[in-house]
Amino acid sequence: MTGDTASSVGANTYLRLYANNPSLYDGQQVTASIYMALPTGSASRTVTFQISDSAASGGGVAATQNFTVTQYWQRFDLQALLDMG
Repeated sequence: MTGDTASSVGANTYLRLYANNPSLYDGQQVTASIYMALPTGSASRTVTFQISDSAASGGGVAATQNFTVTQYWQRFDLQALLDMG
């Protein structure tokens, strides 16, 4: 299995993806999914997954959840109702 690799150094490190036109999703239930695994032999790690209703810094958080990532590939899903108004 192949995929992108991300590493974290320090606190508050995150990956961010944007919708090209988030206003298209106003009032819609959305689901964000990501597959994650740690290198073999790594201790599990808690990752916070958020959906924001704005790409701007400080945008409102529509949903947030902590997930425990292990060395085994897992799919993590988070749902939110977006309210751009």
